[in-house]
Amino acid sequence: MLTTLVRLSVFLLVGFALLVSDAFVKTRDSYLPLGAQHVLSVSVKKSPLPRSEILAQLSRPMGDGQWIAKSVPDPQDFLHGRSLYRLTETGIPDGPIPWYDRSFHGEVLPADRLGTASLDGTYLATLSQSELNSLTSWMTENGIAVTVQSPSASLFLYETILGNGYGPALAAAFLVMVLCSVSWSMHRSASKAFRLAGGIPPSRIQAQDVRAFALLAAPPALLAAGLGALLVGILRGPGSLASFASPAVAAVGAVVLATAASLLLVGVMTRPSLALIAARRPPLNGHSAAGELVKAAAVLLVALSLPTAAASVAAAAGVSAQNAQWKIMGQSVGLRVAFGSEGAFQSTMEDVVQFTREQDTAGKALLATAVPPNVTQRGGLGEHDGIFIVNRAYLDRVSRETGTRFRPASPETLGAQSADDLRESLALWARGTSRGAGGITHLTLDPTTPEPLSAVSSTGDGTLITAKRPLLVVVDSITDVFNGSFIGSIISQNGIVFTDAPSALAGIEKHGLQPYVLSVDRVADQGLERSQSEASKAASRAFALALILLALLAGTVLSARVHCLLDRDRIFPRRISGAPWSSVLRRRFVKEGLLAALCAGVAFAVHALLGTPYSWTALLSVVAFAAVTLPAHAAAAHSVVRQTLARKA
Repeated sequence: MLTTLVRLSVFLLVGFALLVSDAFVKTRDSYLPLGAQHVLSVSVKKSPLPRSEILAQLSRPMGDGQWIAKSVPDPQDFLHGRSLYRLTETGIPDGPIPWYDRSFHGEVLPADRLGTASLDGTYLATLSQSELNSLTSWMTENGIAVTVQSPSASLFLYETILGNGYGPALAAAFLVMVLCSVSWSMHRSASKAFRLAGGIPPSRIQAQDVRAFALLAAPPALLAAGLGALLVGILRGPGSLASFASPAVAAVGAVVLATAASLLLVGVMTRPSLALIAARRPPLNGHSAAGELVKAAAVLLVALSLPTAAASVAAAAGVSAQNAQWKIMGQSVGLRVAFGSEGAFQSTMEDVVQFTREQDTAGKALLATAVPPNVTQRGGLGEHDGIFIVNRAYLDRVSRETGTRFRPASPETLGAQSADDLRESLALWARGTSRGAGGITHLTLDPTTPEPLSAVSSTGDGTLITAKRPLLVVVDSITDVFNGSFIGSIISQNGIVFTDAPSALAGIEKHGLQPYVLSVDRVADQGLERSQSEASKAASRAFALALILLALLAGTVLSARVHCLLDRDRIFPRRISGAPWSSVLRRRFVKEGLLAALCAGVAFAVHALLGTPYSWTALLSVVAFAAVTLPAHAAAAHSVVRQTLARKA
């Protein structure tokens, strides 16, 4: 059994090293495809420059081998589609991108194919330091927010381990490594005692045990390495093996060195004394402390990881819901506007209203904006978790795309104070004070609707606010209800988007708004880019939790076996005298319960202090531990009794 546990542990350790290597190469390729050297995170929202001038500056001629490209996710396949729009004439050829992750797809396309894609987001570049400094200085001077990264191997490793959620898995792998060392030491404990009694020096015994371990571990390690290389060749393509090889060799080498150090350390900790050998006691006392330590660490790690895993599942569900909303937006575009002065804004207000009315009447305008929190900060939200202002066209599209249903609601469900505050705000935003609440109805989601609803944040950062019980302020006509100031403000925040980009561009030209519209951009691009990142993190955290639970299972089984072997002189006579197992193992189960409660309490307190969502799930570690430790101790005790009866102990 112990040799099987050692082989399984080695297989898992090498497999984990190869998995991290694969994630490392995938992260590196995601950051810097096609030999890119720099990553620029750009936001043009506060820039007074028109879209054409920004593109002209980014597309200006550069030196040989230098290039810059805009990264744009595919709206139709937001989890796996990503293309690069080459802004410079030279540098990288047009055509399919050879992504390391073959589930990804995309092309290098010329800048004239960029269309209405947002200029906000990620740019990739290979530039000289002087060219990079010149570009970022120009951006800063013209109100364009830019952050530059020149990623290195250390950043990729950091992002792989911590950013992608492999940190807990790394801790679990460490426990598996220690567990492997303890299991091997237990397996060799009797032989070690005989050799020590026979006068063989401890250093020679250590060398013999390490050599025997290498012979035992080589087949599963080679099997894991072969399967890993085969899977990479199949899933990533044969051409990807070259880029995978060097990180894989480094990772497996680190595992070998760490395992050797662990074997030596555990060997020193568990070396039997001559006194124990003379007393004919099982040479397992040192293993008891090591096994208990590994088990306690595994229980604590499970308790600490459960809230993180729960939050990750919730985040993945939230991303899934937001992806559905981004898909509803489809190719809808928002306007980036700058009026320059209050006078210019007032003089163009009626043109903005007329433009919006034409788009709204044609069913090509979608209104979905979240009411700012300060509107109801005095009274809270009552039974709701958000307030959204929407138009019928948006709700019709949501119902058509997702099957969402709605039911009537009342502002009074917010509470008297918040309902009054909302009415006052709507009166300020209304087209005429005499209209009051005319043209407005109130709805909320039907309780049978599983998916939440989203609206654009009022902060102007392009994010979606998701709510399961929103109060919906629904208008049939945007321009019949709201005044020009409100409409202009909401348009600038992408709270009103337009489903037909050519029609929107024609309307802008018709009403003479070109001087004030800096760009017309697809609103979903940045949200879809965030979705790709969150989906990757959710998968890695799920794997981490699985590896942690495996470490808990193996550590508990090992600890139970050591305990029952050491306590055999009490377990055997009590059992054959007729005592039930619950009585025989009662003291052990009490200690196990106290350990689980202590670890769960510590983890809950830590997450509660940090404000981690779902911190209460740390308490579920008690249930998980009980489900493992009860059958593990029962099986180990049965084995000890059978061995003693058969005189095999």
